[in-house]
Amino acid sequence: MPKGIYKHIGRPLSESHKIKIGLANLGKKKSLEHRINMSKAQKGKKLSEETRKKISKALKGKMPKNLFQKGYTPWNKGIPMLEETKKKMSESRNGHIVTKETREKIRQGHLGIKFSEEHRKKLSGAKKGKYTGERASNWKGGLTSINHAIRNSLEYEEWRTKVFERDLYTCQDCGQIGGYLEADHIKTFSLYPELRFEVSNGKTLCKPCHKIKTREDLEQNWNEWYGKRNYGQFARLNVIGGIYG
Repeated sequence: MPKGIYKHIGRPLSESHKIKIGLANLGKKKSLEHRINMSKAQKGKKLSEETRKKISKALKGKMPKNLFQKGYTPWNKGIPMLEETKKKMSESRNGHIVTKETREKIRQGHLGIKFSEEHRKKLSGAKKGKYTGERASNWKGGLTSINHAIRNSLEYEEWRTKVFERDLYTCQDCGQIGGYLEADHIKTFSLYPELRFEVSNGKTLCKPCHKIKTREDLEQNWNEWYGKRNYGQFARLNVIGGIYG
């Protein structure tokens, strides 16, 4: 080993030396491979309480002012997370309970934020099939009907919005503009599943007109199928079940 090269080991660096090192590294970006190697080198090492306090003190007031704000690019953007890291993060959160105070802070933080259609589709696609059925956290043995699940889906919401926009948010029966509007299926939701998301099969109606239309559909279908016997019971069951509209 060459002599005189490692004499600085164990000696604290002067402030001017630290500044020089900082300036020399300014603007330099470490490669993904280098970052992974650094991460592996630190694996299993635990910082003492004293070191943590020193780091906290050193970073105080130095964090970017726009952190977590629109336009801020995090340092790890585009860097894939190791599967091992994902597993550790998942295990560390297992059994963790979020307090009401924290939930309220999260809620307040998201107030007024509107995601773009593209972003919503990405979120929907990423979660599709992962949190449904028995995998869902609020699973209660399949109490929610398929019809209810479809009507609360992103695809259904997009269909309804397109119908409203085409009809200029105007009831197609009475001419009411705005207010509480509903998207009606011209050919019923239950009998024509292949047309559920066809914009041409939708019509904007106000709530009173939609009720009239739904009752007319029920009566027509009942007469076609069974005649006029027990129509009241048939209508009540189907409206409660939410298969019309």
